[in-house]
Amino acid sequence: MESSRGFLVVSLLAICAVENALAVFAIPECIKPPQEVVVPVGGTVLLQSPNFPEDYPSRANCGWNVRSEEPGQRVRVECPSFTLTNRNRNGRCFDFLQVNKKRFCGEIGPTVVAPLLDVDFVSNRRRNSRGFNCTVTTVQAPSRSETPTCTQPPESIPVAPGDVIFFTSPNYPSTYPARRCGWRFEPAASNMQLTLACNDFRMQNRVKKNRCQDFLSVKAKGKFCGSESPEITVTDKELLIGFKANKRNNLSGFNCSVSGLQTSPSTAAPIISTSKPITSDPECGLKYEGVEKSGPGEMKIVGGVTTEENEYPWQAGLVFSGSSSVFCGGSILKRNWVLTAAHCAENIAGREDNYEVLIGAHNLRVSANAEKRHAIKRTIIHPDYEDETVDNDIALLEVEPIEFSRRVTPVCLPEQTDAYDDVLATVTGWGTLSAGGDPSDWLMEVTLPTMSNDQCMATYSDLITKNMICAGLEVGGKDSCQGDSGGPMVTLRASNRAQFEQIGIVSWGAGCAEPGKPGVYTRITEYLTWIENTMDSK
Repeated sequence: MESSRGFLVVSLLAICAVENALAVFAIPECIKPPQEVVVPVGGTVLLQSPNFPEDYPSRANCGWNVRSEEPGQRVRVECPSFTLTNRNRNGRCFDFLQVNKKRFCGEIGPTVVAPLLDVDFVSNRRRNSRGFNCTVTTVQAPSRSETPTCTQPPESIPVAPGDVIFFTSPNYPSTYPARRCGWRFEPAASNMQLTLACNDFRMQNRVKKNRCQDFLSVKAKGKFCGSESPEITVTDKELLIGFKANKRNNLSGFNCSVSGLQTSPSTAAPIISTSKPITSDPECGLKYEGVEKSGPGEMKIVGGVTTEENEYPWQAGLVFSGSSSVFCGGSILKRNWVLTAAHCAENIAGREDNYEVLIGAHNLRVSANAEKRHAIKRTIIHPDYEDETVDNDIALLEVEPIEFSRRVTPVCLPEQTDAYDDVLATVTGWGTLSAGGDPSDWLMEVTLPTMSNDQCMATYSDLITKNMICAGLEVGGKDSCQGDSGGPMVTLRASNRAQFEQIGIVSWGAGCAEPGKPGVYTRITEYLTWIENTMDSK
């Protein structure tokens, strides 16, 4: 291999025939200083975090400089698999993939089109995740020599399959003026996806009450400011984009693109709900037991099995708007309230329009009869949450009213401030089936014994606080894992063995299902007053 300081043409590691096209794959190593990578025309280069699909190492610092082998062509990066540690409450990424000076972390990877891609990966020494698997392909230079003007009212701009249309804030890259205008991008054919992404995004930061003063707005998706650029894909819909700036503290603005992709028409049959609504509040914590066992049987969550459809009717999943890929779990407490982990909710706060709560789901590839999506109105993170210690890892989401049925009901909160040591507890979620593995399409369950905090401190020392409860087997083999975060840990109520009460929230742990390393959960009994007061607040 040539020196990383020179120019590297990546080696071809595999050649695959796909239909009548030739797909060329290469996987250049992530090194420091970044090596230069050339993407062949019609080929695909994979950029992966070190050790992928296993957890990436601590203190990583490496990257790539990427361009097309054809002068004048652009390169496009997108990440079908992307799991880094989440932003903290201040919006900071501790582990991140940086593309052309923009940082990505959590579950939202980059979709960037540019002549050159400067890609850097950095990790700290804590809470490593699976990392990323990104594809880089070549893209024809835009067929339009001029970028569409920001107008008021917005002019209609047709986007054909294969188009990549760039647009910028007025005066970009100089500071934008006080202005109100926009663009209306419309699909030029049926069965089309329009994707909005930004190579550069610099506007005024949010102010009091999380408000944007200068912003880029996307109809039905919200307002974006600071460095939080939109990453949005819609199908058979227009993208109505607005720009608004005042007269103070103006910055360089944004350089964004809308690309068009034609997709295959869906032949899925419509879902008809057969679950009878419940108009009064149902009894909490009751399993739904109206169907036989479904799913692939003895798949492992780690070490668990599939649930019956809607067996745990309080289970919720947190998803990006329009997606069925669950990145965290949750539980229904009331018609308007869902409980989850703070480390799941901190990405949602201030960007509620980009997320939804999925309830009544079972197999994420097939919509269940009871499945519905609920918009998030408010995100309330515990005021004492610490992202470094993961203490007080609890949050509430206020959602649009949930329609209860036999398949969708709330879970009970604990009756008393019991320690819940040495009880059998059940954890549910769509998380990965092994450390660094693939998530489950089916809702899974695993039953674990809890333990005293003194026992847990033998493993985790002073990382365990009174606000945490641990569960797991000394021999390992059963555990919650990545993607189960925020989901419920429940146990049978002592006073009524037909009811389940939630005693924990999936929070953190060392690996998944390793011997002598239990999972750590937020202890619900420490937050009963905070939960009730928050749900009663306006």
